[in-house]
Amino acid sequence: MSTDAPDPGGDAGAGGDPDGGVNGTIGPWGRRIIGICTVITAIVGVSGLILGFWQDLFGHDEKGSAPRGTVSLPASPSMTTDTGRAGSAPPCTASSGHDITVRLKEEPTSSAAHLIATVKCAVGPGNHLSWVVRKDTGDPAHPRIHYTLRYDLGQEGPGEYPYDSILDTTAPGSKRTVSVVLMDDATYRAVVTSRDPDTAYVQLPSPIPYASNSVLVTTPG
Repeated sequence: MSTDAPDPGGDAGAGGDPDGGVNGTIGPWGRRIIGICTVITAIVGVSGLILGFWQDLFGHDEKGSAPRGTVSLPASPSMTTDTGRAGSAPPCTASSGHDITVRLKEEPTSSAAHLIATVKCAVGPGNHLSWVVRKDTGDPAHPRIHYTLRYDLGQEGPGEYPYDSILDTTAPGSKRTVSVVLMDDATYRAVVTSRDPDTAYVQLPSPIPYASNSVLVTTPG
């Protein structure tokens, strides 16, 4: 009777691995592992392609911006500025139905009077809205009337525009009226040219193209 144990390194039989995959050959478990890894790799690759396709088609990038090819356009505002100037305002005209109202902001002091013009119209191209001060001198029964052209209100349209009338060099009780006039460019240039270099008085056209009411300003005294 033989007592020798079977040789674990012996022949595995016809068609089997001669050494169970120990000496450089691939055994049955090795082939299974390689097969499983190949299947997993294929699944991961296909999943990555599918995910990338759907991200390109519908997704956003990591910064949260819009998808490729989209453009964010700003809304077109109805107001030209944030102070209430409307692009649909009627044009300013020199008529009795004034679209411009002048008022005292507060009671005049001995140094100044502060006025506000509320404009509800738009100035046409080339036109000028300007502050005008009227001063009467001489005999009250037959006064001499003088006009001084002050500042333009600009082309910004509806809004509130300030004007400061300096009174510290005027006599107590003296009076003047403040208004806004509307002139086209040719008339405006003619008025500016007519300014007296000594008194700053100007010659206004007749009739005077008032675009607002007139406010009487009296120097306190």
